[in-house]
Amino acid sequence: MTPSLKVVVAITSPIAFHQLKSQTILRTCLQSADSFVASISGAHLAIAGTAADLAKVAEIACEKIVCDPNKPDELATAIKSATAADLIMIHDSQRPLTQPGQFERVYVALTGDIDAVRPSLTLYRDAQIYQC
Repeated sequence: MTPSLKVVVAITSPIAFHQLKSQTILRTCLQSADSFVASISGAHLAIAGTAADLAKVAEIACEKIVCDPNKPDELATAIKSATAADLIMIHDSQRPLTQPGQFERVYVALTGDIDAVRPSLTLYRDAQIYQC
């Protein structure tokens, strides 16, 4: 069974709203993530950010996760409370040049040895999130 997938683009800085060529850095990042999501059956896209940041992208049709993505505990709690998925990939909006192929390689590496969907354990250490 293929695990369900959610790709969360985290707005971690006001720089996400700066222009990169003809659109914002965030919009460029979302287009790449959405292109990847569209290639995976049942996958969906979400944006994590503060209420103020999410208000700036209200017109984008995807799940919105209200939290401060720069606080790992808050981000983890908000994702856990949001729409469920077996596998969650978090992408920092500060990486607008990430191509869909890079998402694909990570996804294949994460799912390559999965023979069944199993619960994960989230560990926190020194403000870092570790998935086991």
